[in-house]
Amino acid sequence: MPKRFGYLYEEIYSWQNLVNAYHKARRSKRHKDEVAEFEFNLEKELYHIQDSLKNRSFQFSGYTFFTIHEPKERLISCAPFKDRVVHHAICNVLEPILDRSLIPDSYACRRGKGLHCAVRRGFYFFKNSKYVYKFDIQKYFYTIDHDILINKLERKIKDPNILVLLKVLLDTYTSSSEYYIPFEQDTLFEHGRKRGLPIGNLTSQIFANYYLSDFDHYMKEEMGCRNYIRYMDDILIFSDDNVFLQGIKKISKIKLEEYRLKINENKNQIYKTQHGVNFLGFRYKDDRIKFHNSNLNRFKKKLRYFSSHQTNISDMLLSINGHLGYFNSGNCKRILYHISNEFQFFDGKKCFKLAL
Repeated sequence: MPKRFGYLYEEIYSWQNLVNAYHKARRSKRHKDEVAEFEFNLEKELYHIQDSLKNRSFQFSGYTFFTIHEPKERLISCAPFKDRVVHHAICNVLEPILDRSLIPDSYACRRGKGLHCAVRRGFYFFKNSKYVYKFDIQKYFYTIDHDILINKLERKIKDPNILVLLKVLLDTYTSSSEYYIPFEQDTLFEHGRKRGLPIGNLTSQIFANYYLSDFDHYMKEEMGCRNYIRYMDDILIFSDDNVFLQGIKKISKIKLEEYRLKINENKNQIYKTQHGVNFLGFRYKDDRIKFHNSNLNRFKKKLRYFSSHQTNISDMLLSINGHLGYFNSGNCKRILYHISNEFQFFDGKKCFKLAL
């Protein structure tokens, strides 16, 4: 019987936790009007959050939505800053607890893990295996089932107050009917099941990573997938036995249906590693980790934009910081140096170049 944790709710609204949550929520966003307004009345705002959480009257607000188109089209949900402070307060308490259920080779949204570690670990498996089974989940965030998620959370958390708060949080977002996936055993009532996590919430990342933890353990411990790696819903399973992977492919489909998830058939394939493997925007080939040209082109497009407009240095660095971290995984410092030297920027007073 797994250990269940109680008396967590008081930790969420403790003053120190709320202060820490505020500092995390404002990172890279202090120039936003709503953040500045919150900060102007900081103590009052935090006391209001604490009081409403303490008397169980806190209500999450609605989202504003916008669409991003790179690297692929996604609908992003943006919660008000007050809500994001509470999201961080929840995650400060729950993340260490839920993290204990994750396998070592689950790398998304975890301290000491992340994209860089996932890429290196995947490369190790790649170099020592003949075949790979590669797949991801169709519309993963949009199809996560609320009831199944709550049932999984109840296995780790026994504090009823925090479970009520999490249910209220989940109820703030439901995917549209286009993300309903019918399964063979479904009745007429299944269409109305609540599903989906808003892309953009910190809580969504934590919950989505935890949602597949049972699947991870099943594949590694019950099915013997030793060389298994997952980054959110991107999964690689390496082996020298092609027949073994063919069996795993069939079992994965059946097992994921228990969580009302469906494999993306366009990316559901087994092949020889000698042909190269794509993972998280990188490509393993021979004895090297390479990056996709599409990622390089997006980076150059951003630099070209800032080069042709008067540029605030802080805004530019915030915009390209993700790209810099990404290319660092591929040991591409020399390429970054040459690219950055192609462009010159103007901040309204002087021209400058990036020293990367």
